[in-house]
Formats: sequence, structure tokens, C-alpha cells
Amino acid sequence: MLWYKAWLETRWRLLLLAPMIGLMVLPHLFDTRQGSQWQMWRALRAMSPLLYWFAAMFLSGAGINTQTVYRTTAGFHKSMLFTLSLPVSRKQLFSVRAGLGAIETGLFVLVLAVTTLCAAPVLPSALQSIDFVVRVLLCALAVYAAFAFLATFLDDMWRTGVGVFSVFALLIVQARFPRMADFNPLSGMSLFTYPLSAAMPWAVVIAAAMACAIFAWLSIRILRWKEY
Repeated sequence: MLWYKAWLETRWRLLLLAPMIGLMVLPHLFDTRQGSQWQMWRALRAMSPLLYWFAAMFLSGAGINTQTVYRTTAGFHKSMLFTLSLPVSRKQLFSVRAGLGAIETGLFVLVLAVTTLCAAPVLPSALQSIDFVVRVLLCALAVYAAFAFLATFLDDMWRTGVGVFSVFALLIVQARFPRMADFNPLSGMSLFTYPLSAAMPWAVVIAAAMACAIFAWLSIRILRWKEY
């Protein structure tokens, strides 16, 4: 029942993300002019990191605080009251909801990453492709874990605002301190910072894996003591 309830809460979010890939790819597929593939490749390289970030943020309404998107509600949302009345622990509830959102985020990232690889003018090797997919998946899941943590005490409206602000904040900090790119998930998902021909950036990959574990632990801690 919990998995079905989580699917009902996330299905429209997932379906709203699907057209984003189509809007970027389809115009170039039907464009017969020379250089159309290069245009699609440039568009995917430039926009895919932001789409990974947005998907992780959009699908991570994974806490008990989940509310309707873009709607200010007074008091508790009805879905929250029903959720809290279920005969399950908060840890189990969060694990199922966050787990399904993480799977959906991973699928979206995987589809977009494979689309990006297929659009490359020169197809990368199998090792380069695996390195790229592993890197963007871990970085996207680190972002997802951070926003799932925020979802334990913020509703969608505030969480979206934090997400938009955090992108600009990270870019500003990275411009001021270039070494931050070694640990910035947005840089880890970028083909400009780490091209397909580059070696696996282990610093950002390990930082992303650690962030997933830390934010998951913090989320469980908050769920144990917070009064809803």
C-alpha cells in the first residue's frame, strides 16, 4: 500500500518531466539542415545538468511534509494527516517514499544521460559511457538526498525556492573558489567541467556518495524528533 500511495503522489511529477527531454531532442530530429546533430549535442551538454538538478528537486517531495505543488495551504495538508495516521513507522514511510522518488529520479537521469551519449558527434567508448552514467547518477542522487532531507520539514513551495537559490549560490561560490568544482554536484554532472574523454573525477563522486549517506541519516534523525 505504501508503494502504491507513493506512486500516486509522484506519478504526475514524473510525467511532467518527460516532455523536457522531448522538447530538447525532437526539434533537432526533424531538422534536416546540416549541423542539426551538433546543435542537439550543444543543447544537451548545456541544459542536461540543470535538468538533472530539477528532476532531483521536483521528485524529492519525499517527506511527511509533502504538500500540493504551487499551492499555499493553511495548516496541515489532508494527505499529510492521512499519512501520519497510517500504522507504520515514520522511518518506513520515509524509506518507501524517498526510495520510489530516488528510483524515478535515477530513471529520468539514466534516460537523459543515454540520450546525451547517443547525440555525441563521436560515440564514446564503453568505459567512458559507464563513467559518465555513474557520475551523473551519483551526483543527481546526492542532490535528491539533500532535497529529500529538506522535505522532512519544508513544503514544496519553500523547497523549490531553496532549490533555485542553491543553484545560483553554488555557481557564485564556485566562481569565487574554483576548487569547489571538485565537490560541486552541478559541476560533476557537467560535460563542460568533465568531458567524456576526461578521467573519472573521484573527488566529486566520493563527495556525492558521502552526501547521500549524510542526508539520509539527517532525514531519519529529524523524523524521529519533529512534531508534525
